Amino acid sequence: MTSKGRGRIRIDAERCKGCGLCVAACPKGQVRLARGVDGRGIRVAEVGEGERCSACGSCFAVCPDVAITVYRKVGTPPVDGSPGRRQSPKRGPRHRKQAA
Repeated sequence: MTSKGRGRIRIDAERCKGCGLCVAACPKGQVRLARGVDGRGIRVAEVGEGERCSACGSCFAVCPDVAITVYRKVGTPPVDGSPGRRQSPKRGPRHRKQAA
């Protein structure tokens, strides 16, 4: 049974050094090292076939070179199943008037 993907990732091959941390971190097995080497002699990470990416961000979190961008499909809830929380915009300090 193949699960429907909740998003996708993009790997910047120029930033990737082929450490493999993202490969180990992906719970769906969607990230792998390339079979061949690039011009630098490195087997960079690449995205696997299919639509199984859960957009969990594990690969992004472990990448020391910030070579991975995670895109989540619009309208999908967070991976942990929680409905998410609405965040209010950041505002400056609030001043309270003292009672006279």
